[in-house]
Amino acid sequence: MTSAPLGAPPLIAVTPGRRTVDTWIHPEHDLYTIDPEYLDAVTEAGGIPALVPWVEGADDDERLARARVVMAQFDGLLLTGGDDVDPDYYGHEPDGARNWDRRADDSDTALLHAALEQHKPILAICRGLQIATVGLGGLLHQHIHGTSVWHRPPNDTGDRVADAEEFLGRRHRVELEKNSTVSLIFGGATHIETNSMHHQAAVDAEDQPLAVVGRALDGSVEAMEWADENLVAVQWHPERQTDEGHHVLFEWLVDYSRLQADARRDLRRTQRWHR
Repeated sequence: MTSAPLGAPPLIAVTPGRRTVDTWIHPEHDLYTIDPEYLDAVTEAGGIPALVPWVEGADDDERLARARVVMAQFDGLLLTGGDDVDPDYYGHEPDGARNWDRRADDSDTALLHAALEQHKPILAICRGLQIATVGLGGLLHQHIHGTSVWHRPPNDTGDRVADAEEFLGRRHRVELEKNSTVSLIFGGATHIETNSMHHQAAVDAEDQPLAVVGRALDGSVEAMEWADENLVAVQWHPERQTDEGHHVLFEWLVDYSRLQADARRDLRRTQRWHR
């Protein structure tokens, strides 16, 4: 297989969800699903997105081995939003968590660790931030609605369209740590306006595996990072705010993935020349 030229669009692995959907084939049709905004944002940033089916295996070691093979084909990883994380995954009993699927948790965690091992850039969004937190040894608040005015649940007027428009249109302020990667991605901004479509959040603790670099005004964790490994995680949904300046997060993922891919190709060519 001919290797891609330097500067080629990077291939970005994208994690989908999985839903039982009523279709003309069957009233309970098991389908992989994803909001197209994720794929559009990667494409518009100059990357090539590709959905990765859940990585499955008999145990963690087998899943990780398979995830390594998968991630070897890609230049970067986008961990998308979705259902809650199984509380048992971080040693807790259910206390507000709902709608989890352990297969998704196992797959996303395996891909996370494979991407880190291979030094592939990672952008983690919403559930993705929560997976990165738990997958690296951290904890989650299982339900923050009712404890925060900044993270209110959707309305329930009976008009789903009106409720959705109101809910998706909400914005709240996120304070960013100066000189953090996330701040620099946003041009050095110390605060930004974000949406809020989550009811779980990372626990802000000193032993948290990732650096907390963004918080809502109520203290809720909104942005985390591992700068040395090019891992950026945000709790909001930037794919729904690309026309408000949040496209820069996808540009960061694509640009770093391209740079890393070019460095690997250049190294391989240099090694061939010196054989």
